[in-house]
Amino acid sequence: MIVGGLYPIATYIGCEPFFLIYLSGSRRPTSRLADRLTLLLLWLDKTNNNRHNNMGREELENHVKDALEECQKTILEHPNVVLSEADFERLLCRCISNEIDEVVDKVPEANQFSVHTQISHYIPEKGKYRIGERVDILILDENRLEDCKEHHKDKYSGTSIAFELKYLHIGDSVTLVKEDFEKWNHIKDDSSLYIVVLLEAKSEKKYNVKKEKVEKIEKEYDNVKKHGQNQLLCLIMMKKK
Repeated sequence: MIVGGLYPIATYIGCEPFFLIYLSGSRRPTSRLADRLTLLLLWLDKTNNNRHNNMGREELENHVKDALEECQKTILEHPNVVLSEADFERLLCRCISNEIDEVVDKVPEANQFSVHTQISHYIPEKGKYRIGERVDILILDENRLEDCKEHHKDKYSGTSIAFELKYLHIGDSVTLVKEDFEKWNHIKDDSSLYIVVLLEAKSEKKYNVKKEKVEKIEKEYDNVKKHGQNQLLCLIMMKKK
């Protein structure tokens, strides 16, 4: 069907629509044709937004898994990209944002998952909200974020995934990760929790020794790792010194 000289042909590669636009008749687009092209591009933008809006819990978790793998790959290939825990947080945020296609230079719209750092949970308690534990990274649904005037901040009660990061340099005690595991008791009603530990080691053998110690601490929580839909997970990464 010909519409004002514009033939939109939509094909899909994965989830992304690509348009082949052909102009017939005049070599110069008419004002009407330009208007139709603008509407087409707006529809494309709306379609991309709907991908976020319709993202379910399982799909979000798959994106997180891919982001964690990309983060570990980057650290193994370029160890100096992470010199501090703040670097580690920034790198993982970037990997997560890339995976969920977050546009970091504009404010996320309602129903879009977004990535935040150093944010607290607000947990219902007898009709009031108390400040929960602050987490390093939090992915949440913008539509479920509401103003909480009592604390002059925000409260959140939707699906979320929290991250606690620990960068253990050579010589750091592995027991430092215990404080991160303890946060699970405070946020398990509201969020899944990933504890991501980066172990710095001079050899794979020394890395494995530290890894086993972290896994031993993790086992202490085997009986409480699942709480409804939320779960506690631990991922251990390696950085070669």
